[in-house]
Amino acid sequence: MPGDNNTQGFFPPLDYAALWLVLGIVLLVLIAAWYFSAFYTTRERPEVGSIPLPPRKLLSLRQRYLSQIDHVAAQHHAGQLSARNAHQKLSILVRAFAQELTGVKTERMTLSELRAAGLPVVGNAVELFYPAEFGVQDAQSLGHSVDIARELVARWS
Repeated sequence: MPGDNNTQGFFPPLDYAALWLVLGIVLLVLIAAWYFSAFYTTRERPEVGSIPLPPRKLLSLRQRYLSQIDHVAAQHHAGQLSARNAHQKLSILVRAFAQELTGVKTERMTLSELRAAGLPVVGNAVELFYPAEFGVQDAQSLGHSVDIARELVARWS
């Protein structure tokens, strides 16, 4: 057979199997994903509360919470709230203020969780409210707690 190329021992080149193409693409995707995850997990993240609020919003928020703290104090002085309930409301107000400013859900956090979340000032205030909130005897004075809550709201920047 004179027209047959196989008699002289030449064969056409073999194609690669499609499996190798798929494996190569998968490998490239995995490498890209690894680089992305390494970049994403090691990037510097902003600290809690480091995102500044527009001054007008901060001022209006501050005024609103200071008036709510004053309202709790007035209700206590008028005999409408016990010292225990007033301390509980102060704790809720301080937590809500921090939550609005930072976006961290503080309403159900413990003291250690507040401190771990980068909110030690809130944790310290709430810690001072705890004995009056959960103590066996009703708290005697609300004045110091109101001052602490006011100072926290007024000095937060």
